[in-house]
Amino acid sequence: MNRVFVDRVDAGQIATFAIQGVRRDELRKGMVITDGRPVGKRRFKAKIYILHHPTTIKRGYVATLHAYTVRQAVRFMDMSKEFLRSGDSDLVTLEFLYRPEYLEKGQVFVFREGRTRGVGVVES
Repeated sequence: MNRVFVDRVDAGQIATFAIQGVRRDELRKGMVITDGRPVGKRRFKAKIYILHHPTTIKRGYVATLHAYTVRQAVRFMDMSKEFLRSGDSDLVTLEFLYRPEYLEKGQVFVFREGRTRGVGVVES
């Protein structure tokens, strides 16, 4: 739904806010509103599944990760297998290239390089 005004947003829901009195350069996509102090991570572990990739995915592979409002390049830092191909799954360590991001355990994401290459779930 777009441009639907609501009276409240409950914990765990995703919403977009029209905030007044704040400069545009003070905000960026992916920011989190919370009662605590969320800690962004540069590296995290994820269970991934390769949907389709024309060649192989190895350590050092870079793709764009999309998770809710987070959209940033990640590098595959560690894998238990030497390489991954279409249909493979693995527990991997991913690293954001530009800045830490806030991701929750169990959060689902896709990664792509032009076309969608795979899906994953944040483990830690």
